[in-house]
Amino acid sequence: MVSWNAPELERPTMPRIGQLLEDPDALERIMDEASRLIRDQVAAKGGWKGTAVRNGLRAMESLHPGFLEGATARLMPMCAQCLQPHYDRGVESGDVRAHFDAQGPEIADDLLEITDRLAGASARRWLRSTYGVLRPQAREHVLEGLPVLAELLHKHLG
Repeated sequence: MVSWNAPELERPTMPRIGQLLEDPDALERIMDEASRLIRDQVAAKGGWKGTAVRNGLRAMESLHPGFLEGATARLMPMCAQCLQPHYDRGVESGDVRAHFDAQGPEIADDLLEITDRLAGASARRWLRSTYGVLRPQAREHVLEGLPVLAELLHKHLG
């Protein structure tokens, strides 16, 4: 017989991406892996689009050494908040990577809203200009990186 005063059974909580960012060691590992993910994705790009992306990153880093790591650090909390509901739905579905594959366009658009807003608000004209040149292909590039991002999340939260 269940007592009316018995504490309710708590549903296990989903791992929170934001909680990882509060642990300095985990944050450092995630930042390193995220930066490496971006560099690997950029290096793997072929054709003229790949050249444009590589040159854009190279230009940003020549003007501001450490640009990628700094941008990753600034974007990480906002991206974590953006990705959490997608990650939760992936866990609920039983396969985070398959969920990210199936919902890729929505996830990419959500992530790009963040970078669009930040780039548009930047006081750095060179950054707005470079972002404007690269933005038309950004969705395609984000979609290509989502499977690896899903694996990164699963590795740290799974």
